Amino acid sequence: MNTTYRPFFVYGTLRPGQTNCEAILGPHLKEAIPARLSGYKMLLTPSYPMAIPSKEDQITGDVIYVSEANFDSLLADMDELEGYLGDEDPNNLYTRVITHPTISEGENAGQKVECYLYVATENALDQNSAYTEESASGDWLKRPDQI
Repeated sequence: MNTTYRPFFVYGTLRPGQTNCEAILGPHLKEAIPARLSGYKMLLTPSYPMAIPSKEDQITGDVIYVSEANFDSLLADMDELEGYLGDEDPNNLYTRVITHPTISEGENAGQKVECYLYVATENALDQNSAYTEESASGDWLKRPDQI
């Protein structure tokens, strides 16, 4: 996959205020904009969510912009966190795809943005099958243990 600089659509522990946002992105996070992504649904595990394709559903997250100067290093860190080993690698837990979420707030509400997204693979689904449930809200911040 071409690793051209572009923002990420994050929907779980990489969202601002969540555990991996500070640990992985830290001072390299430049901006986070609330957004919605159609065509995916969210599955919940006790520790993190997984996005999988679904025509009828949508998930809530943020379009995040990171420092361009550190992009290659941040992309490698994000790939490692998500268990993405490269295109078509049979051991991937997630695959990195390009998608187009819609900004949901502010002056750019309604605008689509081209972003990277990490999508769960069959490996991730198999490893978590015993304790995965579908998210009713599609929003990691509104999961039952957070209400």
